[in-house]
This record gives sequence, structure tokens and C-alpha cells, in this order.
Amino acid sequence: MSNYNEILTQIGKKLPQAQVYVMRYYPINTLDFGQDSDEKTVFETRSNEKFQKASDKIEKLAQKHHFHFIDVNDGLSDKDGNLKKELTFDGAHLNPAGYSIVLENLKVYLEE
Repeated sequence: MSNYNEILTQIGKKLPQAQVYVMRYYPINTLDFGQDSDEKTVFETRSNEKFQKASDKIEKLAQKHHFHFIDVNDGLSDKDGNLKKELTFDGAHLNPAGYSIVLENLKVYLEE
């Protein structure tokens, strides 16, 4: 969080007129991904619960710096809150279909 705070501080100082939008982390899906040994190790430390808690902390930092905090994740999660399998190739990163949903959700902010 200290790195986030420093980045937001520097943006505020160097670009005081900029409209800054800080985004909530995307959901992930570890249920059917990360079966290889290297990937499994990475996914053992990641969860939607941890990402949401981190996003909540980042939201507070955005508020502290008077920046916008946005959530463009609508449509990315399944009924259990996991990233939909069809929107990712590895459980963590979006594929083009996933980014299409994000773009649609971002349009509200782009048109302001």
C-alpha cells in the first residue's frame, strides 16, 4: 500500500489537474487453473477475498488523494464470485472477451 500511496502522491503533485481513476482489482478463478507446478505456487497466495480486501484499501487511498475509485467488474464474475472461465485463459488474466466487458463498463467514465 505504501507504493500505491507514493504513486498517487506523485501523480497528485506532478499532475494536479489530472482526473485520476483508480480501479478495483479484477476477480480471478483458481478452481480449474494453475495445475502446473509454477502456476500452482502463484495461485496459492491469491484469492478473490484477498484481492477485494486489497481493493478496499486502495479505494481508501484514492479517497485520501481525492481521486475516483471505479469498479468495472460487472459481468466478469460467475455466481460464486469467480472470474468466468470463458473470460480467461489462465484464471488470472482476461482474454479479449473479458476486456470487451471491461471496455463496455469503462465507457461510462470515458464519456464524462
